[in-house]
Amino acid sequence: MAGFIGLDRFPILVVLILIGLGVTAGYHQKRDKVEIHPSWFLLMILESSVYALILGSVALSATNFFLTIPHVFTLSQTTFATDFWISLMLSLGAGIHEELVFRLILIESSLYVGHSWFKDSPLNLDYRNAAIALIFSSLLFSIFHYVGPYGDIFDMDSFVFRTVSGVYLAFLYLARGFGIAAWTHALYDVFLLTGIL
Repeated sequence: MAGFIGLDRFPILVVLILIGLGVTAGYHQKRDKVEIHPSWFLLMILESSVYALILGSVALSATNFFLTIPHVFTLSQTTFATDFWISLMLSLGAGIHEELVFRLILIESSLYVGHSWFKDSPLNLDYRNAAIALIFSSLLFSIFHYVGPYGDIFDMDSFVFRTVSGVYLAFLYLARGFGIAAWTHALYDVFLLTGIL
């Protein structure tokens, strides 16, 4: 199954996606005459670090509202490898890959479908479509962690924690964009790996 969906070639897939995003960004920069400043990347990382530090507390508090859980869970599907550098790359890759799939692709697709289906209806409300896309992508994000040979064993505590985390990241995506959501997710996993959280 992993070979069928390309997970056996994950590093190549990530590089191709990043190249595609870079080409797309370059095209829009040139077309729209947008000036990109290198300092923006530092500011993005700082902003995402704050959101990543908050993420665990928000998700844990919201989950505790519904259930009792003993600790903060990882958002990445696989457990950390024994080698620190491999674990670091998995943490960074999971943030980019999962945000690409569950936020950028899934939320945007859901918004497009919602807008298309209800375009002539008084029910076509942007905030309603965004709420549906946010919940839908967050549930799928959580479910994804229990699928496949490397998936976790289903546990209601971790399911709720990851769903709440998905809502948090989806809200960040809708409010601040893909870059902030991806860096927040990646840095959250890195902070767990390094013991900061």
